[in-house]
Amino acid sequence: AFAKWLPTHLAAYWERTFQEVDQAQEALCDTARQYLSYLIQNGGRFGIGTDVPCWGAFPGALLAEELRIHEECGMTRAQALEAVTLGNARLLGIDRETGTLEPGKRADLIAVNGDPMADLKALTQVALTVKGGTCYTPESLRSRLPEHPASDTLRAFGQRTLHCTDWRQENR
Repeated sequence: AFAKWLPTHLAAYWERTFQEVDQAQEALCDTARQYLSYLIQNGGRFGIGTDVPCWGAFPGALLAEELRIHEECGMTRAQALEAVTLGNARLLGIDRETGTLEPGKRADLIAVNGDPMADLKALTQVALTVKGGTCYTPESLRSRLPEHPASDTLRAFGQRTLHCTDWRQENR
């Protein structure tokens, strides 16, 4: 959308730049998948989680996609779900305190509408969040957002997950 406001030569420059970035990102993703496959096949230890390196990638929102990629690279669904819970706790050395639902352990967790073992997208359908012993609904969390230019986007987040490429496509 922004390209229509630029002179033709600048619009062409930015279009080429976006294409080059997309190609470089694809190559980087291919290399990362090769390393991940190697680690999985050889019993490597690593944590699973999402970062927020770009606009529209909200914390936790891309977890289902990350787990899907781990499956593509050789993990079973059960291994991926265990890695993101107990596995991360083990890596941090806190698996006696957290990482599984057991009496005496701390447990910040989400309850989802669906079965992640059947469909990882269920992880994006959060019905309840428990943090520090307090329960939150998605609506109660969205209502607590401060007024800010990005607040409308964040409030609408439950209806649509934005990815980096979505934002770039919409703003060309």
